[in-house]
Amino acid sequence: MDPSSEAEIVLHIVEEVLQVGTVAADDSFYDFGGTSLQAMRICVRIEKKLAVVIEPSALLDSDCLGDFARSVTGLRDRE
Repeated sequence: MDPSSEAEIVLHIVEEVLQVGTVAADDSFYDFGGTSLQAMRICVRIEKKLAVVIEPSALLDSDCLGDFARSVTGLRDRE
């Protein structure tokens, strides 16, 4: 899968879980009022959609959503 399309999938999942309009790679999860429960939901959806296991802490510790998306694609590349 193309890494850029994986990043788009990650951002789309974030939009769905947070129930917001469009999010951008340079947006912060916290700018949308993101919570740890939502981070868990996002990670579960990513695992189901992309077959990548990533901990919610990766999202919570990321400065921006783009960093988180790169973490997801990085894990997939290692498999």
